Amino acid sequence: MSPIVSMLAILAATGARPPLFPATAVPRLARCPLPARKATGRTSRAGRERTVSLMNLNVKGIIVPTVTPFNQRGELDLEANARLVDFLINHGIAGLFPAGTTGEGPMLTISERQTLAAATVEAAQERVPVIVHSGAITTAEHIQLTRHAQALGADAAAVIPPYVYGHTDEALFQHFDAVAAAVPEFPIYLYNNPGVGNSNSLSLGLITRLVEARPNIIGIKDSSGSLGSLVRLADRYPGNFN
Repeated sequence: MSPIVSMLAILAATGARPPLFPATAVPRLARCPLPARKATGRTSRAGRERTVSLMNLNVKGIIVPTVTPFNQRGELDLEANARLVDFLINHGIAGLFPAGTTGEGPMLTISERQTLAAATVEAAQERVPVIVHSGAITTAEHIQLTRHAQALGADAAAVIPPYVYGHTDEALFQHFDAVAAAVPEFPIYLYNNPGVGNSNSLSLGLITRLVEARPNIIGIKDSSGSLGSLVRLADRYPGNFN
């Protein structure tokens, strides 16, 4: 889903007019007010153990890459985030994807990303799956964020190639393999977004090698614009690759 689609969801919630530029052009965006949130009596799921059937996490429908709300002091606005989650779920979305490029995840600190992920999982209350973007520039940080997503009760994590620098297919395999191996009982989505990854596009051969090496790699989020790659993957893994 494009940043524009995510932005339109916010505009629908607020009645605001769209800005002149895409939402991602505005540093630390989404300071607009959201509708008042009703009390729900929710309790935190942090630390709750969950048993996930890897092959049963077959999400269908619109998975929204959420924007990240901030207050006027530049701090995470978790109440606005919860209202946003409520709004999106109440309007029929099938899943949430916090801290991606639309949510400016790479601009957040590790602590902010963990706080945002936990708040989104808590606000969702298992009504829809939450797939946390755990991408980072180093494999160690990637593993840290992915383990955190598993511990707080997210449904899956999306793993992107380390950005800024170009990498060989072998280097990318070692990166993704290390992350998946660190959380063997946790579903992983590969995240192919060469536009922000210094052209580190995931080849069909690399994807196939990873899927066959790690059973917890269950799908892909593909922002490459190549529909052909998705069709070939669907043909190769019918019903078993999301």
